[in-house]
Amino acid sequence: MLALRVRTAEADHVIPLNGQVTVGRSPECDIVLSDDNVSRRHAGFTSRPTGTTFMDLGSANGSLLNGVQVEPRSPVEVHPGDVVSLGGCTIELLSSDSPATPGVAAAPRPLVPGQVGPSAPGGTLVVQARPRLEVTFAGHTTVFELASDEVTAGRADGNDIVIPADVVSRQHLVLRRTGATYTAFDTGSANGFSVGGTRVASHALRDGDVIDIAGEVVLRFALSAAEHGPAAAGMRASAPAPGQSITLGRDPACDLPLAHPAVSLLHARISGLPGGGVAIEDLGSTNGTFVNGEQLERGKPRPLSATDVVFAGPVRLYVSSSGVRGEDPSRGIRLTALRLRKQVSPAANLLQDISLVVEPQEFVAVVGVSGSGKSTLVGALSGLRPATGGDVLLNGVSLYAHFQAFRTLLGYVPQDDILHPELPVGRALAYAAELRLPDDSTPAERASRVDSAITTLGLEERRDVPVGRLSGGQRKRVSIGAELLTQPGLFFLDEATSGLDPGTESQLMRLLRRLADDGNTILLITHATKNVMMCDRVLFLARGGHLAYFGPPDRALTYFGVDDFDGIYELLESHESPADWSARFRDSAEYREFVARPLAGVAPAASTAAGVAGPPGEPAPPAAGRTSGAFRQFKVLSQRYLDIIRRDRVNLGLMFALAPALAMIDLVAWERSVLDPTRGIGSRAMTMLFLSALIPFLVGALSFVREIVKESAIYARERAVALLIWPYLGSKIAIATALALYHGAALLAIKLIAVDFSGAEAGGLVMIYVTLVLAVISGVMWGLLISTLTRREEQAMMLVIGVVVLQMVFSGGLVSLDDLGVAGVVLGGVTSSAWAFKAITTAAGLSLDGCSGDYATCDIPGIPALQTPAERSLAFKGVDDQFSSVFGADVFVCWGAMLAIIAALGILIYVLQRRKDTL
Repeated sequence: MLALRVRTAEADHVIPLNGQVTVGRSPECDIVLSDDNVSRRHAGFTSRPTGTTFMDLGSANGSLLNGVQVEPRSPVEVHPGDVVSLGGCTIELLSSDSPATPGVAAAPRPLVPGQVGPSAPGGTLVVQARPRLEVTFAGHTTVFELASDEVTAGRADGNDIVIPADVVSRQHLVLRRTGATYTAFDTGSANGFSVGGTRVASHALRDGDVIDIAGEVVLRFALSAAEHGPAAAGMRASAPAPGQSITLGRDPACDLPLAHPAVSLLHARISGLPGGGVAIEDLGSTNGTFVNGEQLERGKPRPLSATDVVFAGPVRLYVSSSGVRGEDPSRGIRLTALRLRKQVSPAANLLQDISLVVEPQEFVAVVGVSGSGKSTLVGALSGLRPATGGDVLLNGVSLYAHFQAFRTLLGYVPQDDILHPELPVGRALAYAAELRLPDDSTPAERASRVDSAITTLGLEERRDVPVGRLSGGQRKRVSIGAELLTQPGLFFLDEATSGLDPGTESQLMRLLRRLADDGNTILLITHATKNVMMCDRVLFLARGGHLAYFGPPDRALTYFGVDDFDGIYELLESHESPADWSARFRDSAEYREFVARPLAGVAPAASTAAGVAGPPGEPAPPAAGRTSGAFRQFKVLSQRYLDIIRRDRVNLGLMFALAPALAMIDLVAWERSVLDPTRGIGSRAMTMLFLSALIPFLVGALSFVREIVKESAIYARERAVALLIWPYLGSKIAIATALALYHGAALLAIKLIAVDFSGAEAGGLVMIYVTLVLAVISGVMWGLLISTLTRREEQAMMLVIGVVVLQMVFSGGLVSLDDLGVAGVVLGGVTSSAWAFKAITTAAGLSLDGCSGDYATCDIPGIPALQTPAERSLAFKGVDDQFSSVFGADVFVCWGAMLAIIAALGILIYVLQRRKDTL
């Protein structure tokens, strides 16, 4: 008979090897190791008549066989005497002929450190500290070790755990051992108990789970030795007496310190009311205070009832007469999907009543054929693109109804990079920290978060390397780093491994595995199945949004009867309909074990947590719950934009060279005397002035037509967590205005070299300069509008050509606007170049003054020099027929019209950007 000898610093034990044995930190494993260097599902042994194999299941830190690294997900043959090392544990394969070893007992039970505990075939070996229950009541915490198979808790003295609280029944609940953990059962108590804000009749406990009794008694279940659960010490305070108050915030000096980076230094205040009860008041926090999904206005207290769902930023608050407790779910988020549907038309439903539970710290791969609805499902689960039916719960609270409160707890990494490629890794993350963390976060706090993210991702040596020069896998890690800044507990990644080579893909999957082991819940959309065994769960979707499988990846191969995951794709496409695959899964043992059983503890009413409606549909604008200062964001965004421009040397050179290069046309196209009354030619002078109005528009449009579309992925992600629209647009317009001052000066300087403007009226050159600057800004605004409308840079460059042509046609420089009828006059009125052309013409001193009689004093170049009135009349008629609408304009009126167009374009750009929130 074969056996496994498990040795740790605290234990030495033997467990029989019959069939398959899994090893990891998860209580679901056959051998549970309480070691941070061991993954939740680390490795497995398989014994068959043909031999015994060992396989690393894609662990974060790997496994050693006789001191040699084992390739993940590749079974290797093992023999008696071979030793496997994982974390701080060694597992030796023994045979019946092996030297004497600790005996094999008959019944599984948990081990105390330093003690050898027995196990039976098929049982669970637990090598860790004994499970415990931390009971907090009236400001005091008592720790009870759980040793018996059944533990009772209640107010009566006969219970194993006595809780002397009025809200606790004589026997309130019982804990029964189930494998490596316990399940809590309500014994018919008056007040029951809640987990994650949802009242349940029973609940299978996981490390860090918190049981709440009437908001006054808190029971925290712990399997690990580390104190990392959502009810960590320090996030509790006594309830304020009438007339008194307590403060809540990130500042350790607050009465209730809330240790989460998304919480403001002084976030909220809870005050005792004269007639009893309490009220909560937001103190101008960045990420808001919410009651039942409604954000509080600063300085307006809101009385609280026992059923209210309260959040200070992302921290859930439990308020009762006995005290206030903060629950930080960023290291223990349980995601529950309830009957999700996505009805996009009466005949098209993209999600078919999908229900499932993702437990805290699980790593889930979402896979399926093209068109199966993977992105639709993840959009619904993340709340970014909600389902039209059903609900999503995070720790029992509706995500849809409380989206703004949960916003900073959701990390989302799209397929495209979400940091600017020109910036070094450290600078890119520093700017992201300034935008995402509360306004009152200090430079030291932001630097600490950036350093922590870089260290976690293993990018210390790449800190000063521009993001664009990193490998694909490194860029993806930096994008993950931006999400880590706010300490989210739930990650969604869309095709994060797409386009990566196999080695880089494996490295990224190991990183995600490690992040899950560190306490994050992770869902990854992927087409690559090579590394799926690193995940705790795999979710297979059939075409049309049908759930074909949800469970452990190794069980998926058995369920579908294939040898590899690629075979599942072929099977789903070639055998049975998607609806049949879904029906088959609902009738399976896997569905009952991995879907129905976890859902059994979820009350049907949980979809509207605490009575708060969670209607499906589109959420509020992503950053609506954030009250960050617009000026502060404008300052940060402007600094970042300048930094990007400065580091992109090629683009910077082109930006500064474009205006002088186009202005050089004046040096070769026009005689210096083109505006001279006697030596000039009227039609050439007007053409020169027309181009003088068009070229600055072209400079502005070409310089900024890519500015929004090229960073659409970055904008979308920053908008979802922090970004306000006006500061974003304002930073670009402000920098563009500064550049316009340069462009106007460069254009005018070269024009003065090429053309003699001595005939211009007093102040005419200043007027021309201002007009050129406004023309550049007008071009910028049209460029930004195009950039807002398009989805790809190529589309923007094509569309700008059409806009420039329209500016040429309706400016009055090629065809008289009068000849274009009413449409020409109307469109000319909203064409920036038309007003610039008029203003420059007037400022240059050209007018119809004296253009009557014999035309001898006409202010149009060349006409007064002609010999006869008939010649002068004919020359004037040629100019007047084409340019009559241009002459006689008031420069200030033209400027006003140009500014009005700029403002109108700014409003339109804002509206279009805001509309993206709901697309």
